[in-house]
Amino acid sequence: MEGYKLISKILKTDQDIIKNLDSFDSSKTNLIDKLVLELNSKIQNQLNFLGLSFNSKAGEIELSLEEKLKNDEKFLREFFKGIDFSKEEDCQKILDFVASRFYNQEGFFLKTDKLISFLKNTPPLNLISQLGYRNVNELLEKEDLFDIYACLRFAEDPNWLNNEFFKQYESLTKDDFEKREIVAKPLNKRLSFLAKSFIEKKYHNLSHLKEVGLVFIIPTSFNQDGQLMKIFSLALHYFYEVLFYSDLFFRHFQDADFSSKLISLLRGDVPEVELSLKPNEWLIIQRYLEKDDPYEQRLMLPHINPEALHWSKAQKLISNLNSNFGFWKDTDWLGSYFEDEIGEDVLISFNLIDVSMNLADKEKLLKHSYHQREALWNKIFTLYRGDNLDRFLKENILKGKIVF
Repeated sequence: MEGYKLISKILKTDQDIIKNLDSFDSSKTNLIDKLVLELNSKIQNQLNFLGLSFNSKAGEIELSLEEKLKNDEKFLREFFKGIDFSKEEDCQKILDFVASRFYNQEGFFLKTDKLISFLKNTPPLNLISQLGYRNVNELLEKEDLFDIYACLRFAEDPNWLNNEFFKQYESLTKDDFEKREIVAKPLNKRLSFLAKSFIEKKYHNLSHLKEVGLVFIIPTSFNQDGQLMKIFSLALHYFYEVLFYSDLFFRHFQDADFSSKLISLLRGDVPEVELSLKPNEWLIIQRYLEKDDPYEQRLMLPHINPEALHWSKAQKLISNLNSNFGFWKDTDWLGSYFEDEIGEDVLISFNLIDVSMNLADKEKLLKHSYHQREALWNKIFTLYRGDNLDRFLKENILKGKIVF
């Protein structure tokens, strides 16, 4: 199969879109062919490590990747002297280790006084009621402030959150922010019942709030194979993500329309565009749109994704922690098609989080490969424009696209 055909098949896009990428920069030609050579070479190395080859069946490769991940999780459990996600102290072990990788890195987050005033101005009545308190003052007296903010999305109606509570963000200025480190903590286990539907929807028990500077794990019995690496890597990803957006908040705090830009960033706005771009234009897609719609047409267009950048950083950090994890180094963008037992082509992702999620969600019969696809788009962009992906994203994310 010609190189551009393979890449377009992996990315689920039109062949002409990939074939015409070289017109993006006339000084750089045949980059897709070179990319495919690198892709195949790296995949061959991974298969050799697993004792397999390109002739191996898709199911055999999937099982080998799962076994590799299980062995890596065994090392992690031994390193942490056991992990049970239903225990707050074990959740804290993960977060403390991750936070130690970001020691003394401060972000630009809302002041705690401002967080309190938001609650007093617009009390979360559902949360107050479900916890059996009389008013917001009792809520603030009895509960940790960051636990309260973590629970808002679980206990309150989305319409109330967006149209009433978050409407207060329209008045925010730079004076409402401060420099401090990310707060990383488990949610008080007594409050975990509030997050039941969130966990069932997301298939994981970790979340974050960018403007609050908070990363938290919800204590729950979630200890199947794949879950430890999934949560460990997701915690790293969230730290990178929270600091990335913190830099954006700080970059724009002097702008007259700071609050509207802040709200746009928190929403993760993705521009509505015509389904065509000039060769010198690339979209910026802030979210994993494929999770909501596998046939989202904007994903067919040349684009980059900050989520994939955060995952790439997290996977790189993990791969450098221990020689056992070196297998995952620079594999976030690796994926290709292999035949299954009946001769059908199956896409196999070598992306660490895809493999972790596929193992953790195996009994739900879920298959994930969208992390690999978005990482591949980022990889293609860097072939043409160098490794300044972080800079390109921060300079253009509010525009929704990059024009060269």
